[in-house]
Order: sequence, then structure tokens, then C-alpha cells
Amino acid sequence: MEIALASAQTLQHEARRTKPHLIIATEVPPEFKEMGVFWVEVCMANGLEATISADGYSTTIEDVSLQDLLAAVDKAKEQLDHGA
Repeated sequence: MEIALASAQTLQHEARRTKPHLIIATEVPPEFKEMGVFWVEVCMANGLEATISADGYSTTIEDVSLQDLLAAVDKAKEQLDHGA
């Protein structure tokens, strides 16, 4: 698994360049949400909240934990390993 870091300013360019299987950001660009990639959008406005989308299913978790975020990474890796 390869990991690439990008700032909010370079996320779109890096995502187009690397074609990621998972994006974790404070704001995931709409074009990548529609592409079917796994994504996690983390909001820190009122505590720590994350919207996680995988396999066409999306849910919002209030007080998201590191364990929740790692589960999203594991699911994306599982899909990658199985050729999805």
C-alpha cells in the first residue's frame, strides 16, 4: 500500500495523479466522492466527527476514534487486495 500526503491546495492534483483507493481529508472534493473511491471526511468544528464512505455506503460518526479511521483504512486495503 502506498501513501501520499497532500495539502488542501494540492489534494485534487495528487488524487488525479495517484488514483487513490482511500482519501482522508477535511474536505473530499465532490468529483472523488462520485468516483467510488473510499473516503473519510473529518470535521473538527464540534468535536471530532467523520463521514465515512465505502462500497457505496456512507455514515457519519460523532466522536470518531482512531479505531474507526483505521477500520476504514483496513476496508480499503481489503478491497485493494481482492482486486476491487
